[in-house]
Amino acid sequence: MLWLGRICNLILYAVLISIAVKKTPILKVPMLFMALLPLAIYQGSSMSIDTTINGLGFIVVAYFLCLFKSKEKSISPKEIIIFSVLVLLLSFTKLTYLAFILLLLCIPKDKFKIPYYYIAIPILLVSALALIWSSQTTPIYDFSRQGYYALNHINSTQQMNFMINHPTDSIISILYIIPNVFEMLIDTFMFYVNADFFSSSSLVGLGLISFIFVVFFYNIKENIPLKYKLLVLLVLIINFFGTYIIQLFKWTPVGQLYPILGVQSRYFIPLFGLLVFVFKRVNSFVFCVHCSA
Repeated sequence: MLWLGRICNLILYAVLISIAVKKTPILKVPMLFMALLPLAIYQGSSMSIDTTINGLGFIVVAYFLCLFKSKEKSISPKEIIIFSVLVLLLSFTKLTYLAFILLLLCIPKDKFKIPYYYIAIPILLVSALALIWSSQTTPIYDFSRQGYYALNHINSTQQMNFMINHPTDSIISILYIIPNVFEMLIDTFMFYVNADFFSSSSLVGLGLISFIFVVFFYNIKENIPLKYKLLVLLVLIINFFGTYIIQLFKWTPVGQLYPILGVQSRYFIPLFGLLVFVFKRVNSFVFCVHCSA
C-alpha cells in the first residue's frame, strides 16, 4: 500500500510539473530544474501532501509568468479569477503561500483589460477566505498536538507576550532568520527521514554549482525591469519570513526566540521557481561575454 501510494504521488507530481512547464512562456528549463531538486523529488515520491503543494505551487508560478508575458490589454477577469483560485487552494494547504496573491501587483498595469485598481478585489477576497479557513482549521490542528505543546511549553499567546516584553531579543530573532537562507538551500540537496539526513558532500557541491549556474547565469532573452524583480523578491521575502514567524509561535517553546524550530527547506520549494526571474543576469553582460569570445 505504501509503495502504491508513493508511486501514485510521484505520477501526480510529474503531471503537475508537466502542466507548469507547458504553461509558462519563459523559464521552462529553470523551472524544470527547480522541480527536479533532490528534495523536491524525494517529497514528490513520498506519502506527503507536499506532492500536491509543490506541484500546485509551480503551477501558480507558471501562471504568473504567463500573465506577466501576456500581451497588452489581454488579461481578462477570467485569468485573474483562475490565478486567484489557484493561490487560494495553495494557501489552504499552507497559509504562508497566501503571499503569492501579491504577484498580481507584480504584473505591468498595461496588461489588464480592466482598471488596475480592480485587482484589489481578488487580493482582499482571497486573503479573507484564506484567513477564515485558517481560523477554522487551526484549532483542529492545535488539538491534535496538545500533548506536544504541553510537553514542550508551546503557547502562541505567551510567546507573543514574551516578545513584547523582550523587544531587543525579538529583533535579533528576526535577523537570525536571514542566515538560514543558505542552510535551506543546502538542505534541498539532501534526503531526510525525521531528523536523519542522507546525502554526500559531492552531491551538495555539484548541486550548489548547478543551482548557482541556473539562477545567475542561465541566459534568457526576456528583458525584466528591475522594479518587477524587486516586487517579486518582496513576495518571496514575505513568504520566507512568514514561515519562520508562524513556526516561532506554533513550534518553538515560549521564551526561545532563536533558533526557531520546525522550519524545513521543503516548505520553500515552490519559491525556487521565481529565483531566476529575480536574479536574471543583465543582457549587456551576456553581450560582453560573446564579444570577448
